[in-house]
Amino acid sequence: MRRTPRGARWDGLYWAGSAVFALALAAVTTLPAHRVWGGCAAVGYAVAAVLAGRSAYAWGRASALAAVAGSVLLPLAVLMVLGTAQPEVGVVEHSGDLLLATGSPYAPHPSLVDDFNPYLPGMALLGLPHALLGDNPLTDARLWFAAVFLGALAVAARPGG
Repeated sequence: MRRTPRGARWDGLYWAGSAVFALALAAVTTLPAHRVWGGCAAVGYAVAAVLAGRSAYAWGRASALAAVAGSVLLPLAVLMVLGTAQPEVGVVEHSGDLLLATGSPYAPHPSLVDDFNPYLPGMALLGLPHALLGDNPLTDARLWFAAVFLGALAVAARPGG
């Protein structure tokens, strides 16, 4: 990381703006999962803004980790404990069931909105643990979403990567 003059730094403002957006979403949404995400993310982004302000480096690791913890890991844990999920989670888990049963992740004649799978076939792979091992916390598709996201983030954040 390189040192940058204070006047040229945008990281703290970026995190603070993200915190304001997340808090605004939590305040106005009617969807419980979005409210949980907004509250958790607002805290994570606010901590990231404070850490950015205290760092001698732009876009420091500590602020990025605080943002990821608050906007990804904490809401994931809270939503799983509450048993609350967005419909997309059920769609992906159902597509895993269909993939095992029929060889296709798509319902042949979707009649309800939640029967329709708008995702590419590879997304059904994240529903396979649920399809194979049943409904338990370790087979929740959100864990697999998070694992893929965090793996991609780690690859993208590699020095020289």
